[in-house]
Amino acid sequence: MRTHTFLSIVAVLFAVFTLPTEVSAQALPRSTNHSKSTKFRSVLSGGSGNLIMSNVRASVIAGGADNSNGGWYSVVGGGDTQRASGENVTIAGGGINTAGPGRGATVGGGLYNTASASLATVPGGQFGQAIHEGSFVWSGDSSGETTGSFGNQTFTVRCEGGARFYSATGLGTGVQLASGSGTWTSLSDRNAKENFDDVNASEVLAKVAAMPIKTWNYKTQADSIRHIGPTAQDFKSAFGVGESETGITTVDADGVALAAIKGLVEELKERDKTIEELKTKSAAFESELRTIREQLSKLPPGN
Repeated sequence: MRTHTFLSIVAVLFAVFTLPTEVSAQALPRSTNHSKSTKFRSVLSGGSGNLIMSNVRASVIAGGADNSNGGWYSVVGGGDTQRASGENVTIAGGGINTAGPGRGATVGGGLYNTASASLATVPGGQFGQAIHEGSFVWSGDSSGETTGSFGNQTFTVRCEGGARFYSATGLGTGVQLASGSGTWTSLSDRNAKENFDDVNASEVLAKVAAMPIKTWNYKTQADSIRHIGPTAQDFKSAFGVGESETGITTVDADGVALAAIKGLVEELKERDKTIEELKTKSAAFESELRTIREQLSKLPPGN
């Protein structure tokens, strides 16, 4: 009998300590975690004051404090005062972030961020708001000003200290947007270049003069949005530079423009030289003409 009783006690203890995580988490000391959705196998695995809402399926709050998860198949990794709603929503960490109700909305971390639309993403930073479908917002704001998305499937970044994009190994190849600037700086360091060849600026000028320049619109934009310039195919055919026959790199367009200007300057110098020579000849002719006129005026009448 005693042996049977002992085995029963062991079985009860085993059952208690192997309960699903969401149940045992509620028994943690000083934890007020509560899951109303154990029926759907949601998990509360730690922290304090966390809540998974009722009728939620397969969702998780991994830790942190005062977080709530009301989305199906959604995850709150930790942090504090996080609010998740909608399906397949994720808040990885940080604090006071909101994701959902849009399906697949994601906040990676940071503070005071919101990803409310479907497939919207705020990876971190603070005061970012991705409120349009498929939008991405990175807010590196330090002043408390909100950085928001501006349309569906858009990419928005605030980086008050500037931005850099590298396109090769090391830190020397790419572009930079300086703090407070509205233009990109392209890498043009002499030490990053090789195989230099001289350019015949006059030939470049002639090719620019012969190249078709038209106004046009992109097929993906309204007809009223006009642009001006050559096609990439004409540019490639004329100058043979760049990586593609369907695009014109800004460094090459700038280089061609500068070479053409240089060619025009050289041409103007030649014209100025010719004009000066003609002026000199004209002055000599005028001097000779005056001499002839003076000599003729000295002849006796009737000769």
